[in-house]
Amino acid sequence: MNRTYVKSVILLFIFLLSCISVSAKQNISDDSLGSIQIELIESASSQNKNVEFGLVWIADILEGQYVLKEPYCHSGIELNHLYTANDIQKAAVALKKLILQPDKTQKTNNEGIALFDNLETGVYLVYAMHDQEHIEPSLVALPSWDEDKQNMQYHVKLYPKQSSLPILKINKIDSKTHQPIQNNYFEFTLFSDAACQNKITSVSNTLESYVFFHIKKGVWYIKETMAPKGYQLSNEIVKVVFNDKGLFINDTECDLSQAYTTIFYMHSATPKPSLPTPGRSHLIWYFTFLILSLWILFLIILKKKKND
Repeated sequence: MNRTYVKSVILLFIFLLSCISVSAKQNISDDSLGSIQIELIESASSQNKNVEFGLVWIADILEGQYVLKEPYCHSGIELNHLYTANDIQKAAVALKKLILQPDKTQKTNNEGIALFDNLETGVYLVYAMHDQEHIEPSLVALPSWDEDKQNMQYHVKLYPKQSSLPILKINKIDSKTHQPIQNNYFEFTLFSDAACQNKITSVSNTLESYVFFHIKKGVWYIKETMAPKGYQLSNEIVKVVFNDKGLFINDTECDLSQAYTTIFYMHSATPKPSLPTPGRSHLIWYFTFLILSLWILFLIILKKKKND
């Protein structure tokens, strides 16, 4: 057999082996990488579009155990001893407080979906950024056990727990007729300070007699910043507190079981300008002018009679 031919066959065999080896390594790598797909459900009090999420690699999986990474290993949280959903949720909230910045961020699309892919095995903390308190943080392990399929999944779908934000409905009422003020533009503004200097957001109506505010946790102040045409601007400031104890309007607790909490603003029409009331000196001048006018008229009539 020709040596050149044998050498070519050997080189071809080595090349094929190397290709198979590279392909196998790629398949192993692809299989060991996972993803977390977040899906939000839109509600009456929150939207699911353009919500930004942060992702942080919290722990490794070593010999079947979760091992927290620095600096989270000093938090006192033991991931291997979390047995209930409540325990896991408490751990997620506690770990979120230690986060300085996320490893990755993604925003949800128009369908409320955000995807983090090419993730190595481990435990990840997923949380909504920019003070989205109604979306609770979550801990996700890759891979995770799928009860339905009875196998380990590297591609996990996450449906974060969402709590509804309280809604305030501000109604505009005519103080005289006690009827809603409709077809009349007005505006209310949410402030973060009692002096109403630090503006957060403004909401105006269209043709309705009301506006809505979605209230996040904190202390807020609501004030009218543009009155309906023909009405006086209200100087009333409403204090709103939303915390773990509930929602409070001017220190009175509200019933959060309702779809929204209503605040009524009574409005008086702008007073019409009145003619100035003549003073005593003006009356004297008017009376003197009347006497002189009558005297001149009398003289004119008398002179006309003499001429006749």
